[in-house]
Amino acid sequence: MSPPTIDLSHFRKKIRGKIRLAIFMSRLLHFIYLVVKNFRNQPDQLVKYDSFLQLVNDKEFVVKVLTKESRFGRLESDPLKYLKLVDIMMQRGYSNLLELADIIWDLTIHHKKINPRTLFNSIIGLTSPRLSLLDEMKFYGKVSYSQRPFVMNIKQYNYIIVEAEFGERTEALAKTLIYMGSLAGTNKSLGLFARFSVRSIDAEHMISNQSKHHVHRLLKMFRFYPTVLRMQRLAYKKVKPVKELESEVLNMLSELYMDDNEFISLINMDVPANILSMAPSISLSGGLCFATAFRGELLSILGTEKEAGIKVADVVIKAYPSYYSVLPHRNYPGDYVFIMFHPFTVPRIGLVVATYPVEVLDKLKSKRRNVSSLDKLFPKVKEVVKAYS
Repeated sequence: MSPPTIDLSHFRKKIRGKIRLAIFMSRLLHFIYLVVKNFRNQPDQLVKYDSFLQLVNDKEFVVKVLTKESRFGRLESDPLKYLKLVDIMMQRGYSNLLELADIIWDLTIHHKKINPRTLFNSIIGLTSPRLSLLDEMKFYGKVSYSQRPFVMNIKQYNYIIVEAEFGERTEALAKTLIYMGSLAGTNKSLGLFARFSVRSIDAEHMISNQSKHHVHRLLKMFRFYPTVLRMQRLAYKKVKPVKELESEVLNMLSELYMDDNEFISLINMDVPANILSMAPSISLSGGLCFATAFRGELLSILGTEKEAGIKVADVVIKAYPSYYSVLPHRNYPGDYVFIMFHPFTVPRIGLVVATYPVEVLDKLKSKRRNVSSLDKLFPKVKEVVKAYS
């Protein structure tokens, strides 16, 4: 069985297969999103599936999901396409990766690993043992959740646009990747990446505002699917620009920043494969990536023709540009603070999303992403990426 065509020609041949695995995992995650989005008001239809494999093997239900998702109310794509991805991964010896899909299905539907309230508190950052009523009141009316399936409703959060791919027409949908930042008036941040759709003309407005040092704030309640890194389709009139870009960028850098030892652990795959901490990069066809910020030295020009090297401590990793990034970045050799996306199945390479002068380090605060408290729910990357014959 042949995998679907994905153009990875600008990557070295020997790593393309591992990159495809990160893309396949993202597509399986997308299917869970479609299931939850279209059947969130029918939980009885979902709880009967104990595992992701049971779900994806039910062709009749998959047809229902894809038909509901269709604009014209009829099946428009192959109902077996997700099962084919599963089969390819298993045939190539990567069946352990499917454990991650099972974990996400459990976090979304069954909650055997963690109860919904604890999951919710972990995501929004209410895990302190000295939690006060005042801390909880900051979230009152601005964030809530439904238990089964696990879906959040959020407003008054700021977000940064990280990547964007415009549609062919202004009214067509743009693919957009955002970083969900701070709750207005607090120092609490979601610190999560999410894909969402918006009209291309509206995406252009938002990117233009961001170039003028604005972030955008959610004025109305939006559905947020944190376990599958997706956001409800956004209407531009339901957000407003706020001139807080610098503080949100510093917050993002603080949350993503790794010291040399942490970075080495990541590229050696000695870290949990925490899906909620990843970014589905548009520049990588949606592939799931670890997002990092770190200080390193760009050794050669970062261009589209060949890979560049970035030296971190005594290690040199291979770097490529993030083609759809809308954040500032320099391509010439030098010492920078990088934001990078690493395909979680081959983290020794990365897409450069942004570069900042090293002086920005003086402005960063030591900060832990909320979802890192969920690391214990996931196996380490080296355990699930290892191929078995």
